Amino acid sequence: MTSMTSMAEFHHKLNQSISLSEKQARWQAYRKQITDQIEQDIKPGGTTLILGAGACNDLDLSRLKALSDHVVLSDIDTRTTKEGVIYQGYDVLEFTYIEADYSGLESLGFFADLEALVLKQSSVHQIVDHINKSFKKVAETKGLWEENALSMLCGMPINSLIVMPRYTQLVLPPFRAILNNRVVVDYYQEEDIVHMTQAFLDKAGIVIKRFNELVRHLTIQHNAQFILLADILEYQTEDPIFSQLSNDTMNHLFLETLVNDYINQFGHGFGSYGVWHLESIMPLEPKKWFVWPYELHRKMVVAYLTGIARL
Repeated sequence: MTSMTSMAEFHHKLNQSISLSEKQARWQAYRKQITDQIEQDIKPGGTTLILGAGACNDLDLSRLKALSDHVVLSDIDTRTTKEGVIYQGYDVLEFTYIEADYSGLESLGFFADLEALVLKQSSVHQIVDHINKSFKKVAETKGLWEENALSMLCGMPINSLIVMPRYTQLVLPPFRAILNNRVVVDYYQEEDIVHMTQAFLDKAGIVIKRFNELVRHLTIQHNAQFILLADILEYQTEDPIFSQLSNDTMNHLFLETLVNDYINQFGHGFGSYGVWHLESIMPLEPKKWFVWPYELHRKMVVAYLTGIARL
């Protein structure tokens, strides 16, 4: 398990698990389709801010630079972002970077403390109490746009705000990594792990709502054009639908039907909940849908939303 010394370090190691060249090659057609759509919706000129930029494998930076006077790339792991910039043939100095945690949990040391609790084989009650108290603090704190590096976002004029898939990445990967530790699996009963996981999932919506409020705040403050992508469903090779998923053959209605059928049967996941909440606080255009060939054996159904927020 990756030690939770910091969220930035955790995500950097996670991002290194698949090579840049592999992602660039596999995502080539997807990158073109997403950038084609962004070109139609972006507000030309001024500053384009990208939240959750990652390694920029799903964006064509040359086309975004041509449409913007300035491009700002924000992520919790800006080391990987800079590596992606270099891979696309640019000097890192041609972009501005803001390293930021969008969850509000890093400043609390939530994951490091959670890891310490499970490694000490603390009681399930102690662990659930830690989860509940931490998310309560997050819910009670000021807006993300007032915190540390994120306050910089409000100090620059933003023409367009692009949010890359974030909802499933805000808190879930480090939590899964901690609970998949051999110490946890060997010591805790399966029902205890389920109980801890459910306690975490029940509170995770707080982080998603705070992130959406950040997005809304930035969009309104700057009267910016807003674009958001969210991974909603994941299919693997054993799924009957896997072989049918392709941006070359899929239509938007088919993908939307897949998503709606899943939600009706199983309820919201992180991605669909984030989109549902965002639609409740911002006026958005009808969604478009894409297939993201994330890995050789994994494909994602991605929602694409755009609009301009109004008070």
